Amino acid sequence: DVTLPLRLSSSVYNRNGRGAIRLRFRLDWHDERSVILSYLPRSRADIQRCKGDAKTTIKCADMRAFRNITLTAHGMDVPQKFSTKRLIAIKREMVLYQRMILFSIKQTIKDTMTWKYPALSFFVFCGWMHCVYVNSMSLAPPYMMIWVLLLFARSYARYNINALSHWGYTGLTFEEILFSLLKRKNSSVECMAPLE
Repeated sequence: DVTLPLRLSSSVYNRNGRGAIRLRFRLDWHDERSVILSYLPRSRADIQRCKGDAKTTIKCADMRAFRNITLTAHGMDVPQKFSTKRLIAIKREMVLYQRMILFSIKQTIKDTMTWKYPALSFFVFCGWMHCVYVNSMSLAPPYMMIWVLLLFARSYARYNINALSHWGYTGLTFEEILFSLLKRKNSSVECMAPLE
């Protein structure tokens, strides 16, 4: 089940609620390997189709029908048309991104300094002591990259593996994809866990 809010436009956020729509999906398959392999293109035509060269055209009788179709597909704010509402919305979104990135960086540095996550703080401490012992700052970039990778791994473990954070609605894990590709065709063992 997915519940999505209805909005007047797809590109400009408006606080006014217009209701919600509930979508329910069900996906059944008989062979897990063919599900994974269906993402790979089989011919050059499939590759061309993935590039987005195919365009959909709708014949309209007059400008009024064209305008109605445009409003139905895009909402009040058409993508290539300039509007001050869209400009203000984009500026507001950029300011929000800037504030959230700065807040996240400050919070991560503060968490590392106060040893909120001891493993990460210990890694930073050991890396710093190694740089001091060798008397070379050329070791700092590799330690910083490993620290970022550890942050990504911690985030993956917290939000993707932990079932309490995503309520069962998660994508396939690397292990599920690998085991479904390696399993025999006649095997009755399911490698991909269904959403509950």
